[in-house]
Amino acid sequence: MVDGIERDFPAMQVFRLDFNDETDSAAARALRATHHPTIVLIDPEGQVHQRIPGPPDEQSLRDETRSLLP
Repeated sequence: MVDGIERDFPAMQVFRLDFNDETDSAAARALRATHHPTIVLIDPEGQVHQRIPGPPDEQSLRDETRSLLP
């Protein structure tokens, strides 16, 4: 699903964090991404717009992603 979002919204940046990697794990904690998967949508100002723990509904994720585009 995330691959499709990345493909369909090329203006968005997608970062995948590896919970087993020390640096990525620290980033996940800072973003309060405690479940796998967790989607964190960050607005253009760098603020967390929404945090979605667990598998998201694809249409809702697309709608939220679209709402962040200029």
